[in-house]
Amino acid sequence: MSAGFIQGVGMLLPLLTIPYLLKVLGADGFGTVNFALAYTTLFIVLSDYGYNLLGTRKIVLHRNDPSAINKIFSTMMAAQALLTVLGALIFVITVFSIRQFRENASVFMATFGIVAGATLLPTWFFQGFEKFRQLYLLNFLYRLVYTVGIFWLVKDETHLIRVPLLNSICQILGGLGGILWITRRYGVRFTRVSFVEIKNSLKEGWNLFVSAASVTSLAQMPIIILSFFASAAVVGYYAFVEKILLLFRVLIQLFSTVFYPRLIEAASASYAQVKSFTQYLLRLGTSVLLVAAVAIYFSPLALREFFPSYYHPVVAELLRIWALLPLFLFLKTVYEHILLSYDQTRTIARIMLRVALLNIPLLIVFNLLLGYQGNAVVVLVNDIIILLAFRFQTHQKPVTG
Repeated sequence: MSAGFIQGVGMLLPLLTIPYLLKVLGADGFGTVNFALAYTTLFIVLSDYGYNLLGTRKIVLHRNDPSAINKIFSTMMAAQALLTVLGALIFVITVFSIRQFRENASVFMATFGIVAGATLLPTWFFQGFEKFRQLYLLNFLYRLVYTVGIFWLVKDETHLIRVPLLNSICQILGGLGGILWITRRYGVRFTRVSFVEIKNSLKEGWNLFVSAASVTSLAQMPIIILSFFASAAVVGYYAFVEKILLLFRVLIQLFSTVFYPRLIEAASASYAQVKSFTQYLLRLGTSVLLVAAVAIYFSPLALREFFPSYYHPVVAELLRIWALLPLFLFLKTVYEHILLSYDQTRTIARIMLRVALLNIPLLIVFNLLLGYQGNAVVVLVNDIIILLAFRFQTHQKPVTG
């Protein structure tokens, strides 16, 4: 089986559970699960600390040095473990201190296992060695177990807690499988690392962490903020559309893991190679996603006609507002990875931080003025601003220099 086929099937599996969960849990229950997931995802970016990009670059540059690989692996995994423990402490304190969280504390606590699973699976190692088939296979297996578990164990709203538990358990098992494969296939071993080495690693990854934290904040804060202003049902319908469009986000992210190593190699050769490769990517992605935008915009008509149980005015409105969102996201990703190829992490972090700092006040204001539509508008505008800023920076020195 090809890597593309494995990942394609793997991406379809979670999509199957989305309408099912909305049906059996109801909009309220679905909203609660995704409220907890959105908040917990903030802690995944803390434990990851931008290493998915920094680690990929380091592995690409040191693939033929086993000693360096062991040191990189041990240092980054130790740093991520410390960050996970720190995140767990912050998570518990906030969940039991804020009423909106405390009301569903068991769901939040059950969801935190996904942070441990993300920490255990060093995606950056697989990307650096371009072992996408193995990475995709691991993701496929834990998603398969999760999907089967959802249909088998979740039958009504009383089974709500089983959703985050299944998600956490499957991701932890996937992470353990990844560690086992790496140590056996590549002979990678944990070596002793000093606190100074961990500190230096965290310092090196700071700009990427700020950028990743900003990205995650921009992605997750809309649901978190909406949960303070709207009913759980509205949050549920909002999350339903967001999860459907998440397929495009994940596919674009996964596509970037394929072209990013090649972009790094092109950048080390000449800017002309980067420009040529980028033009190819842009032509391909734009043509596909413009067709997708038309389909998304008119999809409410198909929902009302063929799947009336999933049609709702909130769903229809959001699909129309976000029709072009996948295209903007793809363009933004391409320009971001050009900057990354030239180690422009500080530039990326500065742009993302500025937009993220405006995100929360904008969400609050737009929620007060427009309700859930305000969240959608802010999400769209943020991506456009970031895209334009990234594109502008790729035409500035030292990128073109």
